[in-house]
Amino acid sequence: METSAPTLREILITCTQDINALPKLLNEANAGSSPIVLNLETLGVENILKFLNLLYPLLKEINLHPQFPYPLFIMTEKISAHPHFIIINSLNDIPTHFQFKHEKKLTPREISLMRTTYLHNKKIKNLGPFEKEADLQTCFRPCKTLHNKIKELDYYETLLKKINRDEQE
Repeated sequence: METSAPTLREILITCTQDINALPKLLNEANAGSSPIVLNLETLGVENILKFLNLLYPLLKEINLHPQFPYPLFIMTEKISAHPHFIIINSLNDIPTHFQFKHEKKLTPREISLMRTTYLHNKKIKNLGPFEKEADLQTCFRPCKTLHNKIKELDYYETLLKKINRDEQE
């Protein structure tokens, strides 16, 4: 277990690299324990799509989910979206809480909490990451429905206030 905070790691992918060497690269970059950026700027559009189509089954094979616990970002300006991966144009598009490129030494209290979390995480391995995704989708579907209904209600309340204000004038 590490005693430093998870930091952003960047891996440059070139045409000459073998896709079978990627699990080793991901393991060395601590994928799953820290956010990873795969820089595909040197590849063409067709090669990027081929790479991503090969990458997803490879990640399933090594039991590494592309979005949690830490995301696997794909950095390229050549495509804008993909069904399995988070596509970014530059490092500035990454959420700020992942933008630490230097190691931060944890305080003793943070190390203690991290160890406790690590031990709990080791004990809870009933489902693989891809089964968890389906489980999370079913758990969060009612929350999303509630959010949409509240948003609609807020819209109607705002509209009603505007109408009432216009009538008073």
